Amino acid sequence: MDTLLHVHCDAICVVENWEAMRSLHLYRWLRADDAKVLYVFRGDTKFSPGPVKSFLSGRTEPLWAFVDFDPAGLGIANGLPGERLARLVLPTWEWLASAADTVRGRELFGQQAAQWSATLDSARHPLVRAAWTVLSDLQAGVTQERMLGAPE
Repeated sequence: MDTLLHVHCDAICVVENWEAMRSLHLYRWLRADDAKVLYVFRGDTKFSPGPVKSFLSGRTEPLWAFVDFDPAGLGIANGLPGERLARLVLPTWEWLASAADTVRGRELFGQQAAQWSATLDSARHPLVRAAWTVLSDLQAGVTQERMLGAPE
């Protein structure tokens, strides 16, 4: 991670899932425009998220969060330094609403809502609050892997 401290970028995008990180090039809708974005995997049960948290605390760039559109994903985004969270990397609300309308999407929301509702209800960042409002209204989520099908 020490060598990453010297990498110049305009934004750092924290990616929730390893498979999504490995497949970033396949997400045709994911646009950085002209920004130089450093994508980092946030960690999981196999790869500790601790080094990523330390790395982020040593940087000052705006943060993007590419997470599942579900309560846990929004919880991850909410846990980033709020004053630096500049973007939730998600397809359009319309596409998410359509993609979430499945048995799996409703299960995803149902399995996580109780654990994350209090945290997300008290979230202060406007991006997280807006996404939580949409997600709560839908009562269904979308994994990053499913987002591969979103249009450009």
